Amino acid sequence: MAAQTRKRTFTILLIEDNPDDIVFIQEALAETGYDVILNIVRDGYEALCHLRDVVSREGIKLPDIVFLDLNLPRRSGIEFLTEMKSDPAFGLVPVVVLTTSKAADDIEQSYAHYANSYIVKPIDLNDFILLIKQVADFWFSVAVLPGGKV
Repeated sequence: MAAQTRKRTFTILLIEDNPDDIVFIQEALAETGYDVILNIVRDGYEALCHLRDVVSREGIKLPDIVFLDLNLPRRSGIEFLTEMKSDPAFGLVPVVVLTTSKAADDIEQSYAHYANSYIVKPIDLNDFILLIKQVADFWFSVAVLPGGKV
């Protein structure tokens, strides 16, 4: 009898204020075949509160990855990234910047504050969904995440 392999569940913290982009990301992730728990917050302040809440609760693990929009209310994506990456409690969680900005300054600031990748959102819905699938495939099948086994 072959041993059963347990399918891993991945947790994503999505920091996005655009309702359409949230729906597109949810639809794309549903099509990936990965078991994903998607926690959605709408700004950088709410995201930091979420991470601190997770750290304070026993038995709840940090997200495997963060999808971060840069243009957010209350606390921008760069402000969030700066604070998140400077906190040893959750600074190792990979951050994928998903934004409409092609500005060189945004790209440089994101990497200077330790973003793990910077991706410009395509305008076309089918391209957007394909992109999210590719990002999920890379982070969940190719990359080794913190705490993961090689």
